[in-house]
Amino acid sequence: MSGSVQCFGIVFSNDMVEERRINIPPDILRGMLAEAGLERSYEKAAALQPLPLQQIYNRDWYAVTGRHVSVDEMGACVADTNPAGVLALSRTKPTSAEENTAFGALMGNFGKCLRAGVKLQASRPALRAALAEALFQRLNAPTPAPTAATAPAVEAAKN
Repeated sequence: MSGSVQCFGIVFSNDMVEERRINIPPDILRGMLAEAGLERSYEKAAALQPLPLQQIYNRDWYAVTGRHVSVDEMGACVADTNPAGVLALSRTKPTSAEENTAFGALMGNFGKCLRAGVKLQASRPALRAALAEALFQRLNAPTPAPTAATAPAVEAAKN
């Protein structure tokens, strides 16, 4: 293999070896694949409307991400409440000025979406991956809204 090879925006070029290997943590790879999926479904993703802030964000897919559940919860919340912001972030080049701007625009959402008492500990690539995956999941496997039949049961449980 000669010349340079590009994968997910990363350029690898070293003509001195016949083999190239890269080790991407599974949670980051999931986010990179989610960003590629969002790009292919851009118009559909861009049409997503913000949803109201919820008290609880439970999703079945959290179990397979490899991330701490609080990061996935926050990602799902931000993807629900600001899908346009997450989509804008996913379209930036990692470590670019545009990415900094897109992260800055999401800062208010992070504060609203992080569970009380939890300190966010995630690298920028891990956070970007969590947000992209959450938006991808919202687009492709949306969580069903509570039905009218379950709403009275929830109210009765509160009383």
